[in-house]
Amino acid sequence: MRRTRTMAAVALVLASAAGAADVLQVLRRVQWRKFKQANQLPAGEVIPPGPEAEFEQLRIAAEGPTDVTLATIESPAITADRYAVIGSVRYGSVGGQGYAEMWSHFPDGSKFSTRTLAPSGPTGVISGSSGWRELRLPFDRSEADASPVKLVINLHLPEGGTVHLSPLRLVQYTPIPPRAWWSSAAGGWIGGVGGTLLGVLCAAGALLTVRGAPRGTLMGPLTAMLLAGTGGLAAGLVAAITGQPYAVTFPLLLLGALYEIMAVGGFVLLRARLRAG
Repeated sequence: MRRTRTMAAVALVLASAAGAADVLQVLRRVQWRKFKQANQLPAGEVIPPGPEAEFEQLRIAAEGPTDVTLATIESPAITADRYAVIGSVRYGSVGGQGYAEMWSHFPDGSKFSTRTLAPSGPTGVISGSSGWRELRLPFDRSEADASPVKLVINLHLPEGGTVHLSPLRLVQYTPIPPRAWWSSAAGGWIGGVGGTLLGVLCAAGALLTVRGAPRGTLMGPLTAMLLAGTGGLAAGLVAAITGQPYAVTFPLLLLGALYEIMAVGGFVLLRARLRAG
């Protein structure tokens, strides 16, 4: 059964998309003149660049309730989870709560819509009159099993009005992987040095124990191992959460766990020795 779901678009969906952690990639440009020439623009008047705007415009004028398909983008080649159609819009005498709309069609026949129904901002409703402002139709497909095969962009005017649209762009937001704290080779060195140091501390603790060193002297190597283990595990968890590669997370977590185990084992043995007198 065909499944549909309507989403009220809000600016929060892509609020982080413009941050330093993402790259904006333009996938397709909707140029109204080209769509008109290809007979893919069913309604509206294309206005060439002029004194009013340096870009071409699509003008939609309606005296009553109107639904217009602005563009259909086949095979959009979207690979990222987050994408959007963006542009600029201005309008006058728009009655009711008008909105732009993007339907994302998926291979299994399902479709999902994003509508500019927010109170304000790029995803705000088209109502009344406004000068040029940003228009954005975002979508997050992270819960979908596949990429969309088609996008359909519509304009809904419940009580008519006049709307001017700039050319539109289909963009996607690709996360930038975090920069590795060190290379794979450095990770090997860290593992080797950390393991060697652990061996030295264990050997020192064993030697001191055999020689009957006092409790205060034995506490030094054990405390050092405990602190090193705690620091390694904490750093490893931070590395894993922030998406660091295997060469960073594995040495930290492995060494941290080993240091903790050896320290706890040493404290247990020391306590048993003290009890034995």
